[in-house]
Amino acid sequence: MSKVVTIGKAAIPPVELAKGMGTVYNVCQETVGSEMLRMGVCHHAADMADMKWQGKAEEAFYVAQGSIRVAWDNGQGDAGEATIRQGEQIFLPKGYQYTLKATGEPAINVFAIAGGAPNVSAIKAEAGAMLRAAAAKLGR
Repeated sequence: MSKVVTIGKAAIPPVELAKGMGTVYNVCQETVGSEMLRMGVCHHAADMADMKWQGKAEEAFYVAQGSIRVAWDNGQGDAGEATIRQGEQIFLPKGYQYTLKATGEPAINVFAIAGGAPNVSAIKAEAGAMLRAAAAKLGR
């Protein structure tokens, strides 16, 4: 069973999933023992590289600063692209191919991912050890 964990502002180091995009997984299996949820904050450079992924879980992004651009395609005719601005949110259902793109301005978004693998190691193998080390400093 997981314990209640308080996570300070700089307690967890960022994982670079794409050039110019630092993703801080404050809540995941490695940091707090989460069984179903990954949650954190992404910092996007104005010229970040595109990041592509296959949606294997439901995701939601809330833009706290700046704007982000998301393109989607489910391979069955539902495709599009939207710019989500400060104070707005987007829901991304599983089963789509997604691309996160630069907008020309720096941005910060808060994300939550429910379902799929709760461990970040499944996304980027070398991140697991780094996140477990940060969790040890939290007393986990």
